[in-house]
Amino acid sequence: MIAFFKLLTIKSYSSPGSVVVERRLLFPDETTRINNLDFIRFILALSVLYCHCFVLYYGTEDTVEPLWVVSNKQLSLGTLSVNFFFTISGFLVLQSWNNSKGFGDYIRKRIIRIYPGFIVASLLCILVFAPLGTADWYMPWGYWKLYYQSLSVPKALLSVAELTQPWVPWTLKYVPIPEAINGSLWTIRYEFYCYLVVPLFALIGIYKKRLLVIFLFLIAYVYQGLQSYYNIYLFGWQEFPIIGKPDFFPRFLTYFIVGMCFYCYKDVIPRSKTFLAISILMMVLSTVAFKGLALTQPIFGSYILFYLAFTTSISFKNFSRKGDFSYGLYMYAWPVQQLIILYMEKYLNLSLLFILTFIITMIFAYLSWHYIEQPFLSFKKRRQ
Repeated sequence: MIAFFKLLTIKSYSSPGSVVVERRLLFPDETTRINNLDFIRFILALSVLYCHCFVLYYGTEDTVEPLWVVSNKQLSLGTLSVNFFFTISGFLVLQSWNNSKGFGDYIRKRIIRIYPGFIVASLLCILVFAPLGTADWYMPWGYWKLYYQSLSVPKALLSVAELTQPWVPWTLKYVPIPEAINGSLWTIRYEFYCYLVVPLFALIGIYKKRLLVIFLFLIAYVYQGLQSYYNIYLFGWQEFPIIGKPDFFPRFLTYFIVGMCFYCYKDVIPRSKTFLAISILMMVLSTVAFKGLALTQPIFGSYILFYLAFTTSISFKNFSRKGDFSYGLYMYAWPVQQLIILYMEKYLNLSLLFILTFIITMIFAYLSWHYIEQPFLSFKKRRQ
């Protein structure tokens, strides 16, 4: 990655003594003021929803999910999208750190952005969606009373506090993937831990020499490559209280820190159609010709991502004028899909599942943004 940034120098000379020609930067002006990031995050959330249609309808992504099949079982469209979510987070969160007044201000912003929407979504899963999921042929509307009698409030609240999938006593026994009331929420905890990496790096002086950020990226990048190709997992996928499964961190840190690298070098990386073409070619080849997505997506995929995010040729800068629905779409799609499958299995196909899930989930995403997320974000701005 260091070689890429050195190769893609900003200045070029046509001949000795000629006028220096400045190339366009990948991140112009104020970097995130005018961009397509809201639109891209929405598309990524929608891609996760689409992927989960296959997973929840068939009970597995194996042999059916399109990207999983095309990439020869390297990764699904949902995994690809989650990886890009972490890349965008790394970029934006480092910017947030630089604009914060200190650790307290920074962590308050992160809590306000993550926790309110997550808490409400989790409580709805525990108190409404999971009881609805107790239905069967004999009791179409479910065993609500028995469910609530079995509910452990401390366990449920602890799962919410830990930013993990809501703990429920029992639910969804008659769907292809039983018991899982909201399988999307497990990534939120790891994203929040990545947020804590940013001030930690500042504390040990990483940002004083931005080359060190690339060095840390390379450590995570190499190790997640060893995981992907040689199955080297130091913790054997064991789960620990609070921190979860440490074997996930190399993957998530790889994508999060590469986003930080792009932010650190935003004054160096040029907007190059040549490198865009190379990046697209590398992504295609590593998908269909050889198993290399674990190595190409962090670098080449991220360049494509930010190229599209900050292009002026196609602008979706006003996409979120009615609201930023990506977080709500991500949080509510899974339980909506599970309940649709439970109650309408006889009448469903994949297309109908996708359409119904999108319509219903957008209602929850709209309400989440306008009545939970945005009011708390407005409170954050008033405190500044």
